[in-house]
This record gives sequence, C-alpha cells and structure tokens, in this order.
Amino acid sequence: MDEYGRLFLYGLFLKALIGPALSGEWRAKVVNTMNVLTSSCVVVPCTFYHPEGEISKTRMRGIWHYQDDWEKIVYNEESTQIEPNFRGRTKIVGDLGHDNCTLVIEGLKNHDNGPYCFRVEIPQKDKFSFVGNCVTFKVYDIPSKPQLKSHVSATEGAPYVVTCFMDHTCPSHPPELTWSSKGDPKQTAQHEELDNGKWRVTSTLIFIPTEDDDHSELTCHAKFYGGLKSSETLKVFVKRQGSLSYIIIPVVAVLATVVLFGGVCFAMRRKYMKRIQELQSDDNGIWSRMSRMSRRFRRSPHEASHGEISRQSVWSRFSRRPRGNATELNAGYKLKIISTLHMPAYMETSRTT
Repeated sequence: MDEYGRLFLYGLFLKALIGPALSGEWRAKVVNTMNVLTSSCVVVPCTFYHPEGEISKTRMRGIWHYQDDWEKIVYNEESTQIEPNFRGRTKIVGDLGHDNCTLVIEGLKNHDNGPYCFRVEIPQKDKFSFVGNCVTFKVYDIPSKPQLKSHVSATEGAPYVVTCFMDHTCPSHPPELTWSSKGDPKQTAQHEELDNGKWRVTSTLIFIPTEDDDHSELTCHAKFYGGLKSSETLKVFVKRQGSLSYIIIPVVAVLATVVLFGGVCFAMRRKYMKRIQELQSDDNGIWSRMSRMSRRFRRSPHEASHGEISRQSVWSRFSRRPRGNATELNAGYKLKIISTLHMPAYMETSRTT
C-alpha cells in the first residue's frame, strides 16, 4: 500500500474514533487532578454519556487505560489483560448501565501518577475512549496534618468543644481519628462527601476542663489506610471561675491611684492660683511694690526736666560767692539753703525776680 492509501485509512480510523465525540454525543466527566497518599486508596468519580440510550450493564464493558498507551490496561474485566502492577488493586464501582464509570485504586504507589482514561465498549455496536478527559494523580509520601478548631480559651467547669477533621480520598477506609486527653471525654465522629473526589472525616471532643488542665495539650491523631500516621496538637488555656478578681482588683487599684493623684494636683493648682490672686490684689504686696517701682522708672519727660531744673537751681545757690565775712556767709547760706529747699517753686521764682 502506497503512502496515500495509508493516509486514507488513518483518516477513516480517526473519523470512526472521534466522530461521535465531535457530534457531542460521546462525553465523559472525570476529575482532572487529585492529591492522593501512598499506600492509601482513591475513588475517581466518573460519568459518561453515549448515543445508544440505556443499555444493560451486562452488554457494556468498561476499561481504564493509560492516556499515551491504550494497550497498557489499568482495569478490565479480564484480569489477565491488566498490567501486573495494577492487578488486584483496581475495580469499577460505578454502574455502567447508569453511565457511572467510577474507578477505585487501592494500595497507591508513588509512581501511580497517570494520566488514566476511561474507555467504553458495546459489543457488536460501538466503542469509544475518552482520551480528552483523564485523571492525573499527585502522590504524596507524607500525609497532611489534621485540622483543629476550638475556642481560644476554656472556662473551668464549663463544657469545652474541640473539633478535629481530616480530608482524604478513600471513603471505603477513612482515616481513624483518636484523641490523647485526660479523663473520659465524649467523642463523636462523622463522615461526609465534599466534591471532586474529596471526603472528610470529623471527630468532636467534649470535656469539662479543670484548673489542672490549664496550659495542657490536646492531640488529635490520624491513622490512614495503609499505616501512615499524622497528628496535630492544641494548647488549652483555662479561665478560672474566680480569676476575674485577679483582673478587677489591679484595675481598680490603678484607677483609684490615678483619681487620687489627679485630685491632689487639682487642689495644689487651685491653691497656687488663689495665692497669685491675693498677691496681685494686696497694695502692700510684692506685686504692688514692683508695679510702683516700674512706674518710677517710666516717668514722663516733663517730670524729668522739672527735676533737673530744681537740682540746677539748688546747685547754683551753693556755687554763688556772696560778700561778707565767713560767719555771715555761712549763716546766710544756711538760712537761704533751708528756705530754698522748703520754698515752693513759684515763690522762689517771684523772689528771684
């Protein structure tokens, strides 16, 4: 067969393979990516649609295979056709007659990454591989820790509730949650489906804390299918019933000190202001003396010139040399000085004239 003949046959093969899918009649819905744990299991949700309508499960055959190699079978009814690495670890738990192709893989290994795709075969009618909708695994060797939720602090003698939950992908063998705590606390557990192949197991712990439980630790342990373990710890702080007095008393003492100190400061300030007012109102007080002294230094120019003239007139009388003997001069000057000093200015002026 020449090259053109081979291309023609290849085109017919592609048309037969993807023609129904392009028409929108063959569809599948599979989670694209899932986080899984080694040695545990995973449930891959899968649904599909085909143009043949409702067909009995016995007339359909479901197959899971590698995306890049259709001959490497992950699951098939004929176990001899399954890859040795997957024999005894895979099965379809969905009802193919109701378009459910959900796959379970147990004992996950760190190289079980995929991608894996679903293929449906209807004997003597049709077959189709949904290679555009495959699942890929991110495999982890170390499990994640449980998550704890609780109140910030507990109260002595009152019920205290702590919740521990863990997400996983193995609903047939969920993680086992246990607590390490004192006494005999009450525990409840529940299991619920989330989405995209995730499940959650929850354990609730209820206990009555005592004074001895203050600063103690609560630990939630998770044991996974396959033997891996993880844990998370929470520290508990317990409020004592009478512990409020240890807070109220210091606060009241501080407030009383502040009020007392403020009252003393207010009384001293009031007394100081009153004393200042008394000093300002007293005529013989220091403020009055200081004000009179300042007025002396701030005399008017007219008063200053008049005083200067008076001093000059007195000095001129001392400097004159009147005739007569010394005794008369002395007596005359004394009388004149005395009379001049005690005589008003206007009289002295008229006398001189």
